[in-house]
Amino acid sequence: MKIQLAYRYTGEDPDKLKEILKSIIAILEEKGHETYTPILDSDSSSMSKQEIYTDALRKMDDTDILLVYMSSSEKSEGMLVELGYALGKDKKVILCVDKTVDETRVRYFTEDIIEFEDVNDLYDKLKALDI
Repeated sequence: MKIQLAYRYTGEDPDKLKEILKSIIAILEEKGHETYTPILDSDSSSMSKQEIYTDALRKMDDTDILLVYMSSSEKSEGMLVELGYALGKDKKVILCVDKTVDETRVRYFTEDIIEFEDVNDLYDKLKALDI
């Protein structure tokens, strides 16, 4: 399957986020999935925000699953746009959400929710996930 990752970028530590996303990707690819992660798979440093969003949405047309990584209750417009687009295209959405994030409406849009204590807990749960 082709899996695209969505995440909050603004306000996050970019190096820490990339490390987490690379670990998630490694788990998914070990299971035989193809992944797309805008921050890692496109030259986002030379792209405008609009170009990044347009590219991410274009890639989603060829994606089976949107995996949403949420470690904070802070809003992310880009992530919400990706979620809305995925839902509009009838894509499966898997929400990976930190247990400390208690107020998020994203939970309403998917039955596939992985709540995690810390990133190691998330990695273990992704390894056990049957997708």
